[in-house]
Amino acid sequence: MIAALLLSTSLLLSQPALRIDEAFKQQSLSAEAQIYAADQQIQAAEARALHERGQFSAPPAKGMIYPAKAKYYWIQFALENHSQKAKSVFIEIRNAHINNIQLFHYFQEQREIEASGPTGDHLPFSSRAVNNRFFVFQARLEAGEKREFLLSADKYNESIKIPIVVRSEDNFLANSNAETTAIGLYFGVYWVIVASLAIFCIVSFNLLRASLLVYVIGISLCVVSNTGLGMQFLWGDIALLNSLSRSLFASIALMALLVFSYYYFDMQRSSSSRLSQVHRAVIVCFALIWLLFDLYFYWVAVESPLADYVDIGAVQSCIMLLPVYVMSLSLYFVISRYQLKYLLFLVSNLGVLLATVMLPLEELGFAKNTFLTEIVLLTSLLFDFSILASVVGLDFYNIRRDNKKLSSSLDRAILEGAKNFLEGQQIERRRLALEIHDGASVRLAAVQMKLSGLDTPHQGVRDELLKEVSVISHDIRNFSHNLSSVVLEEYGFVIALEELILSLEEANGSFMFEFDYDSNKIDSKSIERELYFVCLELVNNALKHSSGDVVKIVLSVAPEGYELMVQDNGKGYEITDQMPVGLGLKGIDWRLKILSGELEALYFNGLQTHTVRIPRC
Repeated sequence: MIAALLLSTSLLLSQPALRIDEAFKQQSLSAEAQIYAADQQIQAAEARALHERGQFSAPPAKGMIYPAKAKYYWIQFALENHSQKAKSVFIEIRNAHINNIQLFHYFQEQREIEASGPTGDHLPFSSRAVNNRFFVFQARLEAGEKREFLLSADKYNESIKIPIVVRSEDNFLANSNAETTAIGLYFGVYWVIVASLAIFCIVSFNLLRASLLVYVIGISLCVVSNTGLGMQFLWGDIALLNSLSRSLFASIALMALLVFSYYYFDMQRSSSSRLSQVHRAVIVCFALIWLLFDLYFYWVAVESPLADYVDIGAVQSCIMLLPVYVMSLSLYFVISRYQLKYLLFLVSNLGVLLATVMLPLEELGFAKNTFLTEIVLLTSLLFDFSILASVVGLDFYNIRRDNKKLSSSLDRAILEGAKNFLEGQQIERRRLALEIHDGASVRLAAVQMKLSGLDTPHQGVRDELLKEVSVISHDIRNFSHNLSSVVLEEYGFVIALEELILSLEEANGSFMFEFDYDSNKIDSKSIERELYFVCLELVNNALKHSSGDVVKIVLSVAPEGYELMVQDNGKGYEITDQMPVGLGLKGIDWRLKILSGELEALYFNGLQTHTVRIPRC
């Protein structure tokens, strides 16, 4: 009995208290802590008794990292204030994914044990004593005071790391702000990439871009969860999602990566090939593994006995094969079908591999700086996202550029075809106009002469026939002009329009016409022809629909192009997107489009003005 008492006393004396003085800023617990692991939960008083009997042991040399064996852990340490005034310290457990955690404190000379509220990722974020992405407890030590602490933590059937850092108040606040700012900058870049990919998908959707978008979002949310920021800012009071978030988002992301690989390597183009079949089988296998992985954490969260039947270590080992498979796949394509995009995929996945390797290094205790591990993880994934998004963005740009070139070529072909069509149409119009002019018009003139010289007692009938023949002759002449003006082809736009106005004044005595033009000539027969038919259409519209009595036509020829104005004093309108457009205006629009011209319609102060502008070629 005396020997046991001496042994426990020597153990307690060999465990130093962490010294808190004026210069203290921060320190990670190592030699200052002892730990006890158990398969069953015990009370704090029992854990204290076990420690006092010397049944706690020193932490491993690599830090407080433990494999997936025992479930419950008790960490004992002491803090002693060596300053001349009271000190407030923060005890920070830098692991955001401990299932349940609670801090107890006491004084050696007293039997009472005080406890913080229980918290953990199985409980809402509001259960935490301090608003932080990690589990943080605040303690106040009076001058010269020494206090003992017991920290209870559990992680069901998984490896666990319990890195404890004691910080001064100033150090804690500055460190938390700096870390949050640095991580926030990373996530700002992440979401720029997400927004770019989302725009790509909206503008031109395909499964390649969609799967990459899901992958980036899933991995980003997984990292948000792993850093503890997800619980702090996104789903803090949804305890079930606290437990499932990492596995759930990781499973979505990495399944999306497999789908992305399928389309990135164009395996869908040879869906019957052996490689394509193997890849689809791999997708199914990993989907089942991830489903079991997610179900395990769900069963743990709801305390289902089904979790006891899952070897989570074996499941995690299978999952670790996924980055190996993706790397092997990309290496195969680089070697067998060398293309730059395959090499970039391989390089980008080096980032994922580095991020994946950092996690077991952290679990094994080789990577002890949690924040450094997070930065490496964030940088690796940012490297991966940037390369893949750049490749997809470049592919998107090339497709858009090629489509634009194709569209431009198609527009040019359409315009060229339209020009050829109008040229052919004009030739046919000219032929018909000549046939009508030389055929029907001549015969009608002959009939008119014969009727005039006809001696008949029925003079009234003869006069009626002469009048009818005159009307028909006039209509045929107008029809011939509408088809193709011979005067236009021979003498040009101005003479043809003057001749047209004379014929219109004869037929429409109620209208007065004005025609103004400058001395410059139109130097293109095709533009003359199109201006003539546009003018003819606008004048006809004014005669039929305006209810006015004055039509004014003005032609201007300048170095930069041609301008034709047709104005009437009748009822007006303005062209809008909602206004139905008749065949005449559609025809004008089509002719002007071929010549890169434009039509402007304006109604102001009782005057309807149409202005046509055609640039010089």
